Amino acid sequence: MTALPYPTAIRNAAAAAIQAAVALQQQGQAPDDVDFTPLVGARLLLTSVLPTQEPAAGKPAPASQILIYTFRRESPTVAPAGTAPQFKTTLTLLFELRVATGNAATVDQRLDALADAVKDAVLRNGAFVQLARPSKLHVESKYDAQGQRVLGNAALALDLEYPETFPPIATQALEGVDLYVDALDVFDPSGTYQPPFPYVPPPAPRTSGPDGRPEAAASIDLPQ
Repeated sequence: MTALPYPTAIRNAAAAAIQAAVALQQQGQAPDDVDFTPLVGARLLLTSVLPTQEPAAGKPAPASQILIYTFRRESPTVAPAGTAPQFKTTLTLLFELRVATGNAATVDQRLDALADAVKDAVLRNGAFVQLARPSKLHVESKYDAQGQRVLGNAALALDLEYPETFPPIATQALEGVDLYVDALDVFDPSGTYQPPFPYVPPPAPRTSGPDGRPEAAASIDLPQ
């Protein structure tokens, strides 16, 4: 079975963490030091478009909304020159949060409570934090194209660090390994030998080995 792309796995894990927090709250099993109540009834969306937050005429206000997506990956290299490419990647996971604006006097309080509940649900979920190391968390208000704050909207961004390595693709199967021991201190100063490995011994007279004559050897056949 093919593994999910990492950003997809992160988004799914974040959604699962919020759903697990809702279940704990409804079952009365949430920790005493957190309040997951703002998550109960909220619409959880793994999509790029949020539905309207304004109620239709004669309709009740829509539930709070949480949109989850990833939008940036930065990968500075950490590999020494001449080795397989390796990076320390930072993935930004974004939660767009909305609360109904019908009661303007409490909208900021409800938005703050929703943000806190999302943070607790995700960062206290063991399955989620095993996937990556959180390195930065910030919450910002949202603004429209004219620079005006959008009431009832906020963005919670979580930076996650994880390693990425790209080893070369093997073009030929490894069938076995031949091992030879040709020591520095056990040598023949005047003999001439053709070693069974790609090495050219220094000419005689030699004051040190290797001399091209293995003192020990072994062959290992690998299962295919």
